[in-house]
Formats: sequence, C-alpha cells, structure tokens
Amino acid sequence: MKHRAELIPRMSDITRQRSTAQWVTLLETRAVPCGPINNIADAYADPHVRFRQIRVEQQRFANAEEASKHAQTANLVTTAASPLRLSDTPTTLRHAPPVLGQHTDEVLSGNLGLDAQALDALKSKGVI
Repeated sequence: MKHRAELIPRMSDITRQRSTAQWVTLLETRAVPCGPINNIADAYADPHVRFRQIRVEQQRFANAEEASKHAQTANLVTTAASPLRLSDTPTTLRHAPPVLGQHTDEVLSGNLGLDAQALDALKSKGVI
C-alpha cells in the first residue's frame, strides 16, 4: 500500500503491452493461477459455457396482455442456466426474472388475501 500510487500506473502501462490471452498464456506457463476478467458477452462466448448450454433465453411474459402492461420491457431475457447437471433430478428454469411489480397483485391477493378494492386503495396512495 505504501507505493500504490506509483505501482498502479506502472502495472497498467505494462499490462497494456499484451492482450489478455497473451498474459494468460505467459502466466500459465509459469504456473501462475490466472484467468481473464470477462464481461457478459465474453462469458457467454466461452467454449465451455457454450458446450454446457449455460446461456438460456426465456420469455418474461406469459401472454400478450401481460406483455402490454410492461411494454417498455423486453419480453425475451437472457439468463444463466444452473451449472448443475443431475441425472436423476435435473434442474429447470420455470420463469424468467420478473420486472418490477410484475407479480405484485398476485402476491398480495393470493398470499395476503387482499381483494381488488384493497389493492386499488394501495395503488392510489402510491404504496404499490
């Protein structure tokens, strides 16, 4: 930490002299554990991720009515599948991640027993 202000710029200059792949190869030949820091596109493009079919596209909305309520949001969303592969109990993705408020009415009416009038009152007060 004492020489951080000097060390970081020097390291940045040196690491910019080679590509990530070149650094990984060089460090691996010297038994230095390392790997790239991937963005999402790089992670999904990785051969292992592609082979394991980790990238999954799911529909967010079950029907056109639900999709019209959230017209500003894309219906198709890319998510990551579970990396677990269990032969007797395979994992499944049942639903895409919801948008903010997508299931509010369901949860409050089904789980808490609120009726339509109570939901409308909460909405008019800006609570939900």
